[in-house]
Amino acid sequence: MRTVRTQDQGIQMDLTGKQAGRGAYVGAYADCLHKARKTKVLDNALQVHITDETYSSLEQHPVWQDGSYPLCCNEGDARV
Repeated sequence: MRTVRTQDQGIQMDLTGKQAGRGAYVGAYADCLHKARKTKVLDNALQVHITDETYSSLEQHPVWQDGSYPLCCNEGDARV
């Protein structure tokens, strides 16, 4: 799953993989996002502080609810 830092320093999911902005990838399993949150790997990759509110918003997306995103990594992989 690709996440993108927007011009206003916000974070968005990029389902197309073509959205403009600094991007980072994280696996499409809830465990991947939780691991990325805990280690702050997305914060570092996107060079921005990601708030708990933003992480909570990302966690609510259906992609991380069922792991159905077609380009997902191996379960438990939180590489960026």
